[in-house]
Amino acid sequence: MTPIFLFSLLSAISTVGQSIVKPGSILTPTTSSPWLSPSGLYAFGFYKKGNGFAVGVFLARISQKTVVWTANRDNPPVSAEATLNFTSDGRLVLQSAQGAETSVANFSSASSASMLDTGNFVVYNSTNNTIWESFQNPTDTLLPTQRLYYDDVVDSSVSESNQSTGRFRAIMQQDKYLALYPLGTPYSIEYRYWSVGINAPKLNATLNLDKYGHLYLANASGIVTISGAGNSTKGSIYRLRMDDDGFLRLYSHVLDQNGNWSIIWSPTIDKCEPKGLCGLNAFCEDDGMVKIFIAHVFLDLHLLMRAKGLWAVKGISPQKVAKKA
Repeated sequence: MTPIFLFSLLSAISTVGQSIVKPGSILTPTTSSPWLSPSGLYAFGFYKKGNGFAVGVFLARISQKTVVWTANRDNPPVSAEATLNFTSDGRLVLQSAQGAETSVANFSSASSASMLDTGNFVVYNSTNNTIWESFQNPTDTLLPTQRLYYDDVVDSSVSESNQSTGRFRAIMQQDKYLALYPLGTPYSIEYRYWSVGINAPKLNATLNLDKYGHLYLANASGIVTISGAGNSTKGSIYRLRMDDDGFLRLYSHVLDQNGNWSIIWSPTIDKCEPKGLCGLNAFCEDDGMVKIFIAHVFLDLHLLMRAKGLWAVKGISPQKVAKKA
């Protein structure tokens, strides 16, 4: 069912250039509007997930619903009877239809919150200092002006429509390398399937995406450009996403056009390179589109390869196994 967004005076108090949310505000999945950024580009609130709803930040001004941050991403969806409460003691709490409460983020004693046009949801204390922000707690997406500092990660989602944690991770390492790994594996060269870094003496590099779509690493010693091919079309917006197939991709979208996101950069590696993409007892073939073959019966692997001539993933790249007489 399409949500019917009705404005409530309790939802937000608008000021010049900013929409301020105060304690006492309440959201529901189907009967109240989300908390919008000043331009209406981004929204914080409920979005459809599976058979229920989740809470997050999403693009509200384009036809293709795009989630860029999710609260408690591995929790099950909630029903349409759930509520999101900005409590009088300054907490943001998701309450199920059965009355169970879950904190949306780790803060308390907040005095206000705001959905910014950058896509950052920010929470303030009584002196208007930031005490929590979604940009410091990324899920699978990096937005312009957002940074990854050392040891920060973005983890892939299960799928485009399921924002639960997937199988792959991008991490900004302390050695100044941005690296991709299967989730849960050691951060070592044996498991890393792509990386880029700064060859400079200073430590603590950051990953940066600017508003023009330029993606780069930076520290006190210099800058390494990862992608300078930003789309110069007026009104373009960008996002960097760790996709469910293990690839980090930079996307662009032209606002006010009824189109899809376009990929403008991705690492130039074999599509079968991400380790674990095919799962156990499977073989991967990359001929422009990944094909996965699964051995349903535990046969002698050597005999299976001889019989089928399958492509095998050997941990780094696929190798063709030749048929023998």
